[in-house]
Amino acid sequence: MPAWELPRLSLNRLLFFAALLTLTPLAVACGGGDDDGAEGGGDDDASKIRSAVQQIFDAASDGDWEGMYDAMSVSFRDRCPFEQFTLLAEASEEAIAKRTLSDVQDVVVLGDAAEATVVVEISGSPISGTFAFVREEGTWHHNPRGGPNSGCMGVF
Repeated sequence: MPAWELPRLSLNRLLFFAALLTLTPLAVACGGGDDDGAEGGGDDDASKIRSAVQQIFDAASDGDWEGMYDAMSVSFRDRCPFEQFTLLAEASEEAIAKRTLSDVQDVVVLGDAAEATVVVEISGSPISGTFAFVREEGTWHHNPRGGPNSGCMGVF
């Protein structure tokens, strides 16, 4: 399989099993859970995480790879150089365009770590996955899972 196809497969995997987007991106109606959709954290954290997801999806739909990259955690950026991230994002642009953020649900905050169920629609079919987040200097960032040698995998 050509290397340029890997990002598309990784994005599908991420959306099906995880986070956004990548995230990605927020300003979405909350769903599930209690009134604010958050467990273990307050309205403020859940709202900020929803906003972070919306930011990722907005950046992705606008082709703003720098904005999308900035929404990722420091640990992700350490293992995935911006140049590689951009190449993968551009190779995945067609697949990214088919995804629409539908909802962010079940936000669970544990200190400076959090998870949320992100629901996207791909060609009209809903798919949900769990996205991990980390609070860095007071701001929530998407923290795609992966070890130090996993590079950009887990986002596209």
